[in-house]
Amino acid sequence: MKHTEPRSIWATVKKRRLLASAALLIALLLLAFCSSSEKTFKRHAEFGRSCEDVLKISDDAKAKCVTLYFGTTRKPKGVKSRGDDDGFDIIGGFGNTFDNRLHFGREQVSMPYLVSDLYPEGRKRGVVDHAAGAPPEGKAQTERFVAITTISKTEERRSFAENLREAVGENNKSILLFIHGFNVDFDSAVVRAAQMAVDIGFNENAPPEESYYELGQPVLFSWPNGGVPFSYVDDRRLAKKSATHLNAFLTLLTEETGAASLNIVVHSMGNRVLVNAIADFARDHAQSADADVTIRIIHAAADVDQGVYDKAMDAVERTAFKADYTVYASREDTALQASTRVNALTSLFHDRSGRLGEIGENGIYVRKSVTSIDATGFATDLFGHGYFSDAGNVINDIACVFHGVDLSRRALVPRRKGPMPYYEMDSSKYAICLPGDLNRFATDAADYAAAHRQAVARAKEAGVYDAMSSQLSSLAGDSIWTIPCAAEEAGSAPCSAAPGGEPEPEPQPPPDREAAAEAMTVTVYFDFDRADLTRDAVKQLNAVTDAAAGKTIEHILIAGHADSAGGEQFNQRLSLLRADAVRELLMSNGVARDIIFIRGLGETDPAEKTGDGERNPLNRRALIFVTFAAG
Repeated sequence: MKHTEPRSIWATVKKRRLLASAALLIALLLLAFCSSSEKTFKRHAEFGRSCEDVLKISDDAKAKCVTLYFGTTRKPKGVKSRGDDDGFDIIGGFGNTFDNRLHFGREQVSMPYLVSDLYPEGRKRGVVDHAAGAPPEGKAQTERFVAITTISKTEERRSFAENLREAVGENNKSILLFIHGFNVDFDSAVVRAAQMAVDIGFNENAPPEESYYELGQPVLFSWPNGGVPFSYVDDRRLAKKSATHLNAFLTLLTEETGAASLNIVVHSMGNRVLVNAIADFARDHAQSADADVTIRIIHAAADVDQGVYDKAMDAVERTAFKADYTVYASREDTALQASTRVNALTSLFHDRSGRLGEIGENGIYVRKSVTSIDATGFATDLFGHGYFSDAGNVINDIACVFHGVDLSRRALVPRRKGPMPYYEMDSSKYAICLPGDLNRFATDAADYAAAHRQAVARAKEAGVYDAMSSQLSSLAGDSIWTIPCAAEEAGSAPCSAAPGGEPEPEPQPPPDREAAAEAMTVTVYFDFDRADLTRDAVKQLNAVTDAAAGKTIEHILIAGHADSAGGEQFNQRLSLLRADAVRELLMSNGVARDIIFIRGLGETDPAEKTGDGERNPLNRRALIFVTFAAG
C-alpha cells in the first residue's frame, strides 16, 4: 500500500488553492467587465470649448467649473490640436499606452453643485452621474451630469509650473494631488480627481459657484493602464515603470509651485506607483533647500503588498523626510482579496503579507509612523473598493486629515492590535472637519451652528439631505473643553488643552454657578509604550466614581499624554488610547458616555520638559477633570 508523502499532499493543496484563486479572479473580473458595460459619456457635447463658455448656456446653471492640472506618462491620442487654451494646446486626450516621459497639461470639468442650503436639490457628496446614450448638452443635462469640457497640454515645463504656481497661490498655497488605481482610463481619472477636489473641500456656507479650494489646487497624476479588467498583471509592470516619473512630478510640485502643503490621495494600484517612487523622493526632498512643505498622504484601499510597503517605509525613515501617513482599509474589499490571491499566484507565494488596504486574517496593518483606519461598513460598490470617494463619512474623514484635525475630534473609535493603536470609523457620528476658525464664511460659532441646523432641517424636509454629507456634528464638546494647566494643582483655574499648547480664553461660567460648582482633578500614569491601565490607575479611577456617589456629574474631561520617546504621530495616537482607556473604565463604573470628552495631546504638553526621544514616567499620563453640578 502506497503512502502519500507530505510534500505531495502540500503540492495538491497548493494546486487547489491556485486554481480556486484563479477561478475567483476570473469571476470577479468578468463581473466587473459586465457591470461596467453600459456606455456612458464623460465629455460634454461641446468638448473643446472652455467650461465657462459651456455654462453660459444658462446664467443660473447649477454646475461649477473645476480646473485641474496634470502630469501623465500616458501617450497622447493621435488628434491634432483643436485650439489654444492660454498657451496650452487643446487635444483629444490620452490613451492607455505607456510613454516614457512626462506630459503636462490641464483640463476643465463641469461638475454639478453639491447639496447645500442654497441648493438643496444638489447632488450628494460622493455621487456623480454620467450621461448615457449621448454626451450631455443643454441646461438640464449640464446641471445633472458631470462632463469634461477641455483637455490641453503644453510641452513647456516652465509654462506649466508658472501657471500652476499662480493657481496654487490662489488656493491656500496648497495642492490636492490624486493618483488613481487600476482599470481607470484617463477621462475617468480626470472626473474622479475633479469630484474629489470638490467633495473633500466642500464648505456648506460657501457660494456653490466659487472656485476656491481650501485643501489645495486639484492636480492629477495619471499612469497608463489597460482600462479593462483583464490587464491587471501588465498594469503592475506599468505602475512600476511610472514611478520614476512620479518622483520627478512630486519634485516639481514641492519645489516649483510655491506650495506650502501637499495633500495626496492615492487609490488602489496607484499606491504601487507611489511606493516605488517614495524612497527616492524622500531622499531627494530631504536634501532640497526648498523642502519646507507639509506633506500628508492618504493610502486608500491600497493594492500593494504590506511587506513591500514596510521596506519602502524603512528606507524613507532612514532619511530626514517628514510626512503624515494614513491608511484606510476594509474587510469588505473583495477586489483586494482577489488581488492577494492573484499576487500570491504570480509571485509563487512570495507576497504573503496581504494587501495594505485589506483587513484579512491577520487584521489591519499597523505601524508606528502610520495612522490606520478601519473603514469596514462603508462599502459603496459591488467590490467594496471605491468607498474612499463614494462614502460621505470617509470623504469627510479625509478632509479631517488634510485639515490637521486632532484624532479625538474625528468620528473615530480608538482600537488596539496588540500594543499598536488603530482606529475604527464610527458611522453614528460626524466630525468637525473645518479649519480652525470653523468656517471662513462664519464669524460666530453659535450663529454658524444654528445656520447649519436650519439648513439641514430644510434639506431633510425636501427629502434630499444626505446625513453623510454633514461636516459638523456639534460644537458643544469643543465649547466646554477646558482642563487645569497643572495636573497636580487640583481645583486650579482651567486653561485650554488644545494641541500645540496655545492657551485659549477661558469660558466664564454664569455668575450664579461660579461659586457653587465643584471640581475634582486626578492624574493616572502608564507604563512605557502601553495604554492599558495599571492596578494603581484602576484604584484611582474607582475612587473617583466612589467620590462622585450622590453627586451629579456635569462632564468629565480626559487628556491623554505621552513622553517624547518615539515619533510624534505615534505618541499622539498612544495618548488618545490612554484617554480612551480611562473613559472605558469610568463607563464600566456607570458614568454615561455622553458626558465624557477625551483628547489626545501626544507629547505637546509635558509635565516635565525633556529632550526629544527621552523617556519620562511623569509624562506618560492621563489627566481627568471632573465637574459636578452646583447644589
